Amino acid sequence: MFKHGEPGWRIEYRCKYPKAPSWAELRDPEWNWCVADHRAVRIEKVVTRTPLPIEHYRRGMEVLYGIDSNVWLVLGSTPNKDCIGAVCGMNPQTQRTFQKQDITHWRWPNEAKWKPAYTEATEEREVEKMEVEVEG
Repeated sequence: MFKHGEPGWRIEYRCKYPKAPSWAELRDPEWNWCVADHRAVRIEKVVTRTPLPIEHYRRGMEVLYGIDSNVWLVLGSTPNKDCIGAVCGMNPQTQRTFQKQDITHWRWPNEAKWKPAYTEATEEREVEKMEVEVEG
């Protein structure tokens, strides 16, 4: 298999006798063409970011949004719970509402480190397959 060891590709096998219903990844290739079918699969990794729910934000938290460098203090969520209300820490007279996708980072006032306002998941997708069939 020419694709073995190339980045983004993995080698899979399936037993011939009896015919296995699914393919399994071949970690340490031992090419046994009489016993198994082999294929190379090109994998693409897709990173998905999901915003934290509005319920995550509590009164007293600090949030950042977009490219704004101001720190906003959370007052609470709106009655229909689709936005949070906040005041600017530098100018308490400035009020604003944010949707969850607008917020980039959050922290409690006694913490120094900002946390991301999303969860991240990596999903693998099969993009291309190259199968090898050998008559037994």
